[in-house]
Amino acid sequence: MLAAALLLSRFTSPLPPAQDPDPIVVTANPAVLLDNYFTQLPSNCAGMDPSTGCLQTFVGIYYPTGMGPPSLGYTNPPAPVFINLRGGNGNPALPELYNWFNANVLPKGFVGVDPNYPKVDPGEDYHAALDGVATLIQYLRHNAAWLNIDPNKIFLFGRSFGGYLSFALGLTEDHQDLTSPDPLKHQSSRPNFCLPFSGVADLTCFTGHMVHDEFLMAYFPVALAPGATVAQKLADSPVFWVLNPQLYQRTITPPMCMGYHLDFVHPCGQIHDPHDGTFGYEMRDNLDQFVLQSNDPSLGLQSVLLDTDDLWGYWADMTVPLQWCLDRLAPQPDFMYLPAPQTSIGPAGSLQTLEVLGAAPGHQLHYYFGFASGPIALPFCPNIQQGLPVAYPLGSAIADAQGRAKLTVFAPPIAIGLPLVFHVADFATCRVTNLLAKTWTQ
Repeated sequence: MLAAALLLSRFTSPLPPAQDPDPIVVTANPAVLLDNYFTQLPSNCAGMDPSTGCLQTFVGIYYPTGMGPPSLGYTNPPAPVFINLRGGNGNPALPELYNWFNANVLPKGFVGVDPNYPKVDPGEDYHAALDGVATLIQYLRHNAAWLNIDPNKIFLFGRSFGGYLSFALGLTEDHQDLTSPDPLKHQSSRPNFCLPFSGVADLTCFTGHMVHDEFLMAYFPVALAPGATVAQKLADSPVFWVLNPQLYQRTITPPMCMGYHLDFVHPCGQIHDPHDGTFGYEMRDNLDQFVLQSNDPSLGLQSVLLDTDDLWGYWADMTVPLQWCLDRLAPQPDFMYLPAPQTSIGPAGSLQTLEVLGAAPGHQLHYYFGFASGPIALPFCPNIQQGLPVAYPLGSAIADAQGRAKLTVFAPPIAIGLPLVFHVADFATCRVTNLLAKTWTQ
């Protein structure tokens, strides 16, 4: 680990003043940099009193072997960026996650960004931290050419409070200010992709007694105060943000890879832990509602909810999340999108609407269900290689002018608890939807 003492012992002088930025080069090969992303502060905080908070905006920037900034002699193409936001409400003296990045992120070809960010002090709320992370993203984009990173491939990962901030940067206001005299502020603070893990998502769901309440009250002093209204709680809740882009002037919603412990769930109103898996299910459902609302099949297809099997997300295996990141860098398959229906079945059964987005207008779509997915072979559509080996037809529907098709079917009570898989195909174009696994619990 690049512990604080080791880092300090290996500092070289900052790069020449003409360079912008002027990071500390800890090592040139592999390239490991330290800088202060609040550019009005010196990169090494030299002569700064700790009370100024200078160390709160230190960032470690770690490059894969053979990659780095041109000023250090590297000639590789600009690389994608993976940011890891800490949880909790405190920073180490210096960024300290080099070993974690070196084991997980750097081998995948990402530049690792390991930031401190402002803690939330009494009298503040989560915006103090949010503003700091926004500035970090603007710093990376403003200095993208010097750092040799791709400003359009920024992945923002966070766990616990870091996961909440990942939601906030992806879904609330962009901090871009084109009128600012500081050119750094001309950059967007919106990440291109978000990986929020174990982040609180709905402040209306808490009980009176909460685990980690000292942190939660610091972050949300209004929303969690006695007598707070539902509107005040929703104003700080990602489940509300995602459905109301007009309130935040949000024109782009980043694809999301959300990670929660999906076996640790409690009903809304009975949640006592801010990492509860119910938040993951709520966010997945609301994201699908937004996909339907905005007719954005790409967002639905690219977003996933993962089971981390880890309440806090700190020990989650990063193999699947990082593969998700790599998949985002590749050309996306030409699928239609089938969101999960959200209506319960109930003891009398219910009507369920299966709506497809992204179809060719006027084309007939064929709906199927089964109990398992796997390899299939269709001679008339050889490109369709995954589907339902045993498929039962549900019916068909014609896509409208917006490329949407709806089929309403009756779901009997016997379907509750069955692991079902749905698939929809347009055989005229040999296009299919995602394979939708759905198990109704009620």
